[in-house]
Amino acid sequence: MHLGKAQVETYSEGVANYVEDGKTGVYAGVGDAADLKTQMTRLFDDDVLRSGIASHALRFAQQFCTESTIVRYFDNMVTTFNAELP
Repeated sequence: MHLGKAQVETYSEGVANYVEDGKTGVYAGVGDAADLKTQMTRLFDDDVLRSGIASHALRFAQQFCTESTIVRYFDNMVTTFNAELP
């Protein structure tokens, strides 16, 4: 995402936190080589889709996947956790 390139991913809960199918990436079926080929070909052949996904993915990464964002997230989580302790 930080490289500004469109990606083909297989779905998992962790990936779903970052990839919105058709917006910040595209999904191929887990273990499905034919679908992987289909999705890669789709991106290769569709300049508008590929560039749109790439730009959305880069903006998402710059907004949510920086070191400072992650540090802030965990700092807030620890602060919240500590506030809930007896």
